[in-house]
Amino acid sequence: MTNILYGCAKVPLQINQTERFTAANLYVTWSPCGRYLVYGDKEDRLHVIDGRSLSTLKSYDSKTEMNEFAYHPSGKYLFVATGQGRMEVFKYVLTIAFCE
Repeated sequence: MTNILYGCAKVPLQINQTERFTAANLYVTWSPCGRYLVYGDKEDRLHVIDGRSLSTLKSYDSKTEMNEFAYHPSGKYLFVATGQGRMEVFKYVLTIAFCE
C-alpha cells in the first residue's frame, strides 16, 4: 500500500490496487466530482474507470487520434483535442461518468 499526497489539500490517499492495461496509456483526467477517471490509450480508445474500484466501466473506440482530455466543470461534457486539429465534444461518456 502506498500513501501519496493528493492536491493542495495534502489529504493522504492510499493506493492498494494496481490495474494492468493492454496498451500504453495517455492523457488522463478526473471527472469534476472525482468519482471517475477517463484516459486514452495509443490505440485511440477512450476508457472510463471507476475511481474507487479502479475497474473499467466503459471503453469507446475512436476513428481519430485523441490527444488531451478536459471535462467541462459541470461534468456533462468531455472535450478531446484530436490529432487532426479539431476539438471534439463527447456526450456519450455521460451515460456512465456524469457527476450529479
